Amino acid sequence: MKLYSRNGSSHLPAMVMVGGMLSFLLLVIIAVLAIAQKKKKDRDNAEGEAGFVMTEQNGELVKMDGSQPTRVADQDWLTEFNLTSSQKEKVTNATLLGKPYVISFFYSTCPSVCVRQNEKKKSLYEKFADKGIRFVSVSVDPEIDTPERLAEYAERFNADPAKWLFLTGDMDYISRVGAEVFRIFVTRRGHPEQFIVVDAEGKIYGYYNWTDAEHFLALQKDLESFASDPNLRASDTPKGREKKPAENPDEESEESAEPAQEPKSTEGEDKTP
Repeated sequence: MKLYSRNGSSHLPAMVMVGGMLSFLLLVIIAVLAIAQKKKKDRDNAEGEAGFVMTEQNGELVKMDGSQPTRVADQDWLTEFNLTSSQKEKVTNATLLGKPYVISFFYSTCPSVCVRQNEKKKSLYEKFADKGIRFVSVSVDPEIDTPERLAEYAERFNADPAKWLFLTGDMDYISRVGAEVFRIFVTRRGHPEQFIVVDAEGKIYGYYNWTDAEHFLALQKDLESFASDPNLRASDTPKGREKKPAENPDEESEESAEPAQEPKSTEGEDKTP
């Protein structure tokens, strides 16, 4: 009996060690699965948030403010663009004058959000392409999205190249086109989930978040207006960029009377360029 007890007890430390290691491995697996699930949720949901860009940096998704333009070059501010279509033709602002168009940014290897975005755009294309509205999609991954690849991608959506243009070019230049011409932030594989409507004179009419049901409905109503009235023109302030009124004007005036204070530190918070 003594021998059995001694031999049995000699195995206890090893069993405890193995049990501890298994518990540790289980915790690691759970943590890895939780991180992977969070990343997937970020890709599927956060990318569609109005006014923001989700872009990939060092293998991680980073949230950036896509609602305001960022100056990206010490050159004259762009007012026009010159890009290459899937048909290897040059497309400029002048090319698109005379008809309103809906423009957005995407990249062909995006597995989820861009596909849903272009499915939404296809529904608009099928409804309005024969009513004088053109559609434009600009790649933010031009090294991969050559004209040939864009031509193949366009076939997925049965896009007539005369009515739905897929454009590419140099990435630095496309970033400038986004920021300086269309007043949005775009970077390699990063873009806001917005459709931008431009009137027949090349002026921005409005910004619409396609993931928001109300925005998408408003977009369709505005395209109906363009289809019925070719002379419809943008105002000085595009839709979606109006200054929001203060919720309580009295409180705002009281706050404005107080002396300016130092801004709070944002260290550790989600910063956007």
